[in-house]
Amino acid sequence: MAQFESVIRWMQSKENIEIVFAHQVKDLARENIVYAELRFAPAYHMRNGLSIDQVIQAALKGINNGLEEENERWNCPNIDVRLILCINRECDSNLSKCIAQEAVRFSKFSGVVGIDLACNEALYPPELHEEAFAETFGTRVRRTVHAGEFGANRMKNIETALTILRADRISHAIGLVGNSDLMRLCREHRVGIESCPVSNVICGNVSSIKALSLDVFEEEGVFFNINSDDPALFQTSLSETLFQTTQAYNWSLEDLRRMMRDAMEMAFVSHGEKLAILNKHF
Repeated sequence: MAQFESVIRWMQSKENIEIVFAHQVKDLARENIVYAELRFAPAYHMRNGLSIDQVIQAALKGINNGLEEENERWNCPNIDVRLILCINRECDSNLSKCIAQEAVRFSKFSGVVGIDLACNEALYPPELHEEAFAETFGTRVRRTVHAGEFGANRMKNIETALTILRADRISHAIGLVGNSDLMRLCREHRVGIESCPVSNVICGNVSSIKALSLDVFEEEGVFFNINSDDPALFQTSLSETLFQTTQAYNWSLEDLRRMMRDAMEMAFVSHGEKLAILNKHF
């Protein structure tokens, strides 16, 4: 949390939240990214009296401002951006349920497509927020969970995320390839793995990108994609992360295209929206 404090301290007004999200959209557009899901934890932006509703609205407005600027610049819509609301693990159950409920409410008329569970999994296991995730069952809100990033109970946390929180995607999932039962669950339920190779190495969670054994996901028929994690914190980008990962596994351009298509299959939007983006860009 300390690593993010300098940015979070600044993002305590609607105006500043809007600015950050608008700039993020422009950064994505500069990388020629055509679809993105941005995630943030609304609870971290309420220190000066903003409500959860106001924080989410500011983020969405910032995204829309960024999209409008980019669309005017190119005279056509080149990028689509949606929002995932993170539940910070240390928050109490009432707050986490409120965040999930807001995700459901905003999903009906805005760009919110999912919820996430993030931060220190070693101290706060996923079952603490079972009730919050249950708020999204049967709704259009999809679920992703940071699990298997670090700590002694990584495999247990992945299993809980899959079986109790009903995760549609798992972030990081380091070591998953060594667990045949959990790999089978991911394959059978079409759960996608959000791998963050560069940040995993920088944080010392793995010795190298190759150690993640991402090629096994492909062999076992488990969806996965490559993520930049936090580009500013790790001083990287999605393009650089893809380059380093492709180098590590000696993947071809066609391998990269296939991964991008699979990443779109993992997106938290409707089948029709996925097809439209795939037909336009792939």
